[in-house]
Amino acid sequence: MGSTDNLWTLSARAIVDGIAAGRFTARDVVRSTLARIDAVNGKVNALVSVQAEDALERADVLDAHAQAGKPLLPLHGVPVTTKVNTDQRGLPTTNGTRFFADRIAADDDACVANLRDAGAVLIGRSNAPAMSMRWTTENDVHGRTLNPWNAEVVPGGSSGGAGVAVAIGLGPIAHGNDGGGSIRMPAFCAGVVGLRPTVGRIPAAAADEAQGRAFAAGLISTQGPLGRTADDVRMGFSAMAAPSGRDPVQVPVPFDPSANAAPCRVALCVDPTGTGVDGWTEASLGIAADRLRSAGYEVVDAAPPHFGDAVALWHAIASQARFAMGPFIEQHGDEGARILNRRVQQWNTFEPGRFIAALDRRTGLQKAWDRFLRDHPLLLVPVMNGRPFAVGYDSSSEAAMHEMFRLLSPMLPASALGYPAASVPTAVLDGLPGGVQLMAARFDEARILHAAAIVQGDFADGPPIDPKF
Repeated sequence: MGSTDNLWTLSARAIVDGIAAGRFTARDVVRSTLARIDAVNGKVNALVSVQAEDALERADVLDAHAQAGKPLLPLHGVPVTTKVNTDQRGLPTTNGTRFFADRIAADDDACVANLRDAGAVLIGRSNAPAMSMRWTTENDVHGRTLNPWNAEVVPGGSSGGAGVAVAIGLGPIAHGNDGGGSIRMPAFCAGVVGLRPTVGRIPAAAADEAQGRAFAAGLISTQGPLGRTADDVRMGFSAMAAPSGRDPVQVPVPFDPSANAAPCRVALCVDPTGTGVDGWTEASLGIAADRLRSAGYEVVDAAPPHFGDAVALWHAIASQARFAMGPFIEQHGDEGARILNRRVQQWNTFEPGRFIAALDRRTGLQKAWDRFLRDHPLLLVPVMNGRPFAVGYDSSSEAAMHEMFRLLSPMLPASALGYPAASVPTAVLDGLPGGVQLMAARFDEARILHAAAIVQGDFADGPPIDPKF
């Protein structure tokens, strides 16, 4: 057995294969990852707590399992981080607010339990904004998470800690959640792969089973994985999507990772919102399209139906969630969350009639998109209409808020309609990771992940990055 110092650089697949072959142990992997956390997490604040002792104990249990000749689990010994807005047994679910700082989870959320059951080692808790309601990652409990590519640029939100953790090697897979881009934007900003699954594909059930959430959140929000490679995201997704019996919204559709691997027709839409994109964004879309063509995909210029209407639909649905959570954010959120929440609610006021009309419109849009996706099984669009914005920009002015939503708008239709989508890196462009968004029909995550591996190319062939400051 050789040196185990650099096991933190391995993919999830390589970790499971290495443990199976006896080249190293789960404890070796955890010790290497903990050393990496000690070395770099302080520079970026991706993880707000580290469960070192629990992780080592878990690794020893997994090693005993392997040494007894039992079959290895799907994520056997893989370090995974979980987001602070989701329950993990024995730890606080702060959701970035002081009000919840001492709220200790009695049990795992259903998706976290699925990760644990699959053999993952839950090694740390990733940062999120207050109530996970911003597209950057900072709060007055845990502080600010820095983008390892450029500290002056946002790491994305709300799963910003998760994206940064994966990018710098604090675990090959991270748990996140996405109601309006909260997996895809952090993945985009950090240069990793982030999958927003179909709504209902992954269970979400807090330890307190009587605990509810805003009705709109159940329509647009979903749990999902982030990883350095499409294959690692596939492994994380497969584990997280196991049937749990605890979430009445979950649709236990079996996941076949080999399904829909053949090249298909791809609709390329450079400016789906019609509000303009920059050359930096166009360059990533061109790289992705060329890689898909080289792999046998037919890439055609085509726009999905009523894209702008789907963006407006998201705002109408999300207004109910903000209406329900607004008083809590006002009382317990930090300054940035309060400022943004007030501006958004003044601009996107919740109106019951508008909300009901939006729900009626949603089904019609889903039918139109289903027809389009039968002819174009993959959709290639921007993640954002431009580069990630500067730290503090989103709450700096009303004009900045509107520009932020213009930039974010390509991510909103997948959330509004419940479709799967992934942010996939392409290349480093002007010092930042460029990326694109892939979308497909409901429950067709396998097709997205096959294409994501092609689009990603050799982006993640080297080790995780070191913070560039």
